[in-house]
Amino acid sequence: MKRLALAAACATAFAASALPAFGNGSSGTINATISVAAPCITVGPATTVAFPSVPFNSMSTTEDISFVNCSTVKTRVHVMGTDAVGPTATWELIEGLPTACGHDAYRLFMRHGNNESRYYTTQVTKLNAPFRDLESFAVMFDPGVANTTYSQLYMPCAGSNGGGEEMAFQIVLTASL
Repeated sequence: MKRLALAAACATAFAASALPAFGNGSSGTINATISVAAPCITVGPATTVAFPSVPFNSMSTTEDISFVNCSTVKTRVHVMGTDAVGPTATWELIEGLPTACGHDAYRLFMRHGNNESRYYTTQVTKLNAPFRDLESFAVMFDPGVANTTYSQLYMPCAGSNGGGEEMAFQIVLTASL
């Protein structure tokens, strides 16, 4: 019995010595930091696009718009547009098929892609929406890579206001993570 009591006492002493000592004031500190990635987009080199003069009820010539994701991580790029305004007319930016024209209304599409054989088309509306691929997923643009989009403007129907005028509108690109 004495041996069993001695063995139990030894086992208890060994177990206690293997546990960390919390009561003796010993501790260590780890300093940690994290950098938050920020969305960033640089548009250019050109920040002005001049579509050539075309008649009502037709598609304009495509123009290039370039941008770079200047963030350190992959980024979504959202696009939106504004109504077109001239000296005596306003055209509303509307959604819909490019083949359907509207009175005093125009449509705008942007084609984007990663190579000559694969392009995706995103319709530009007055609501901020991401560039999308064929499966309607938001496209993630790689950091530091130049991207070129091709704009397609579909003119209002014949008989709309603004004939012979220069109409002005904006295309706004916004980066998000």
